[in-house]
Amino acid sequence: MLPIIRQSVFVHYAWRALNSLLSRRVSAISRDIEKSYKSDKRFFDTEEDDTILNYAAHQWRLYHNLIHYLSSLEEVLSIHLIQPNLFVPDSKILTPEEKNLVENSYAIKDYVVNGYPKLQTQISNLRTQGVIVEDLTDIFKIIDTSIWTDAAHVNEKGLRLIMDKIVDLIRVNKNAISDR
Repeated sequence: MLPIIRQSVFVHYAWRALNSLLSRRVSAISRDIEKSYKSDKRFFDTEEDDTILNYAAHQWRLYHNLIHYLSSLEEVLSIHLIQPNLFVPDSKILTPEEKNLVENSYAIKDYVVNGYPKLQTQISNLRTQGVIVEDLTDIFKIIDTSIWTDAAHVNEKGLRLIMDKIVDLIRVNKNAISDR
């Protein structure tokens, strides 16, 4: 904004009001998403894992679509990611140490193996709605040294690879908002 407008009390008041409105909207929708998981607990007790994973992937898409919409209103770049996971099949050549992590981890492998493809399917739905979304599950595919420090966290080299990818995504997409 022009310096004279930026100093306007009205602009600051309007911004606070808009920010408050959008914050309440995000909170309300986030609560609705959370309530949807709790509203009928029997759903999670009686449904098959596949149905629950489909539901979770659908909710994931709705949430990322909402964040994209709200970011667009403020002309803020939003980039959405599917994070790497040790249990995604063929996503990395596991070292003996990493194989040991898999063997001694919580029993989440089946959920990752069955759930991640459902999230990956949602990527195309998000992209058709203009959301910038990237699947980072294969980011370590050609790395043959240890990346994982436990069954959920990466070491400094892994962090660097992820951060470099995010920087590249920002660089490539930095004009996505201003081009609208």
